[in-house]
Amino acid sequence: MSTWIGPFIFFFLLLLVEYFLLSQLVKISLYDAPVWSPFVTAAGTLAFAYVLWYITFRRYAKFALDEIGILIALTRNDPKANEELQRVYAKYNHLIATENLSSRVVIAFVPERLIPKNGDQAARLLTKFRARLIVWGQVDFGNLNALPHTTFTPIYFTYRLRTNLPADRIVRQEQGFDKVLANRKWIISDANSILDRQYLAANLHEVTLYMLGVILADRQKPGAIEIMRSVLDKYERKPIRTSNDQTAIKNMRELMNNYFGNETVVYEFWPNQTVSSKKIEAANLLCVKMRDAGCSLGATLLEAQIMFVEKANAPSIATKLKSVLADEFENGLACISLAFIYFYEGDMEHGWLWLRTAMAKMNFSATFRQFPTIIRWYEESLKESPAKTFLHFPIGVLYLDLSENINLAEDSLKQFLKEYENFPGFNKQVYEAKKRLQKIRRLRVQ
Repeated sequence: MSTWIGPFIFFFLLLLVEYFLLSQLVKISLYDAPVWSPFVTAAGTLAFAYVLWYITFRRYAKFALDEIGILIALTRNDPKANEELQRVYAKYNHLIATENLSSRVVIAFVPERLIPKNGDQAARLLTKFRARLIVWGQVDFGNLNALPHTTFTPIYFTYRLRTNLPADRIVRQEQGFDKVLANRKWIISDANSILDRQYLAANLHEVTLYMLGVILADRQKPGAIEIMRSVLDKYERKPIRTSNDQTAIKNMRELMNNYFGNETVVYEFWPNQTVSSKKIEAANLLCVKMRDAGCSLGATLLEAQIMFVEKANAPSIATKLKSVLADEFENGLACISLAFIYFYEGDMEHGWLWLRTAMAKMNFSATFRQFPTIIRWYEESLKESPAKTFLHFPIGVLYLDLSENINLAEDSLKQFLKEYENFPGFNKQVYEAKKRLQKIRRLRVQ
């Protein structure tokens, strides 16, 4: 019922009832109202009509706070399309239920009167129902190539991520969604209805879990890792992976690493830090948890830090870090860690090699978010061993290339050149330091 017409229909119906009752009371001389009472009666009736209409037609059955709600809001333009939708819904609901997730994933249909016509309306329903995801669009029945088909098109997935996410990550996830949705089958032919229905429901199921994993991980919600692990398993078990499948795998792994990032930050270890055995034990337990979830990169990085504070030799730590490069070839975090290990040991050639590789592989915003941790590794190393003045080179490079702090960069690079400008074997680093100091001078002129 229309948002603004509904209350007035109720109002006039109630008013007619009141008019009849009042007329009967006047006839038997039991009603003697003042002149203004009709206005009061009308206002009260209108308020009562609105409440009655809202309770009857507009009340939203919101998902509980402990539920992960999915709304299905598909427009059905034909009775046959409606029948097919019910079958797909049953199959889709069954696939979600058989996940046996500890989190409560609940699917519900949106009442036909509330089905959104555009993205803004879908976003409002997302809030009103307390849902995580809305699947909406059209379902039509008709002939395609002279054969009867039920067509689910277009299908949209509306969700909401936090507004304080880095813009590049939002864009990357949305592009990932677009790729995952590409080449999906959204048509059921009467001639092949059983297989087509199963295929379409499986597509809805896979895409839904993918998006739920992103949404829950973005908000650090319970159940995120469990769902992401399930999605990752589905894509990794495919005998033949498309480029879209590879995109989904990459995005899931990145999300897992970001999700665990808030936990691993507690266990960041520094060169001159005294670490208790309990903290190391807790960090090892977190590594196990990450590996069980499929987050190999995050677990390896933390394991390398544990090895570092336990005074393991540099080659063994480097071997540990290189073990994830084959799988996580586009992630520069392992390269950043390798650069530090080599610089810390005084191996300037390999340190510079891995630092350049890291900054080339990591996108700028992701690298910049890691900057406080990265720069502290080197600064703490200098506190621990002031004689390692060669560390002023990576410190100067990081300050200039990542944070654009030209004052601190200039001080560090000058300190490095003062001692190592004519030092044998440091030619590459001396050249890079001078090149950056020239850049700093140009920046100051501007």
